Amino acid sequence: MRIHKANIERMSPSKLGMWSKCQAQWKYAYIDGIRRPPSAAMRWGTAFDDTANSSYLDKLISGETPASDIVAELFASAWGVRSGDVEDWGKLEKDALTDQGVDLARQWREGIAIKTNPVQVQPEISVQINASDHDDLGSFIIRGYADLIAEENGKRIVIDHKAGARRWSEADAIRSIQPAIYTIPGGEDNFAFHIGVRAKKKVSIYTISRTVGQDERLSVVNRMRKARRQIAHASTTGDFMPNREHQLCSKRWCGFWKECVADHGGVVAD
Repeated sequence: MRIHKANIERMSPSKLGMWSKCQAQWKYAYIDGIRRPPSAAMRWGTAFDDTANSSYLDKLISGETPASDIVAELFASAWGVRSGDVEDWGKLEKDALTDQGVDLARQWREGIAIKTNPVQVQPEISVQINASDHDDLGSFIIRGYADLIAEENGKRIVIDHKAGARRWSEADAIRSIQPAIYTIPGGEDNFAFHIGVRAKKKVSIYTISRTVGQDERLSVVNRMRKARRQIAHASTTGDFMPNREHQLCSKRWCGFWKECVADHGGVVAD
């Protein structure tokens, strides 16, 4: 098996996150190119992203946050499109997700959007990283897209939207590598997650803010360097091991469980 140059020349938060979670899953996605239909939950979160992006773009042009009814319509329209390719709904229902998304969009508008001053919407993050002295793989590019750069109290803050069924904790925000990566280009120290949570009875949205130091950014860059070396070695040997100990190693959460059981044996949890 040869090294795929694109897989070591361009790194991203999703690449590093998947590699850290499971090497076998990474191979199926990035080398074998297996793509699975998105889940309803994933598409629901994407529709919320679309809503926020459209609203902030309007605010950049007009200086005003779109009205609550318009924001609700933006979500309903985005969800109508995004839900079109969902094949497995599980226990989720489209109409219920529509109602929850509209409610979340309204709460986001009143609690967050009207207070946020957008500067850039979906800015591309692209940074060239030089190889370390003992690394023969050469330089590489870290690439991704932040959701928003805003201005707060005269300072710039990088913002990322999350939307799903699970509440994030402060520890989750600290473990995420996105703050370190997305603040590399401008060297901002301020980062915030705007997190929407869907629930049967009531949706909610809240903010987790944190600062990002230069040491944290350097640590993530070094993790990228290490992952590249591991990927190059695994590509040479063909040895991409599954992580059977990970909490997401299950039929429900991993879209590659059939391939993984066939290739590696063992039992992936139901």
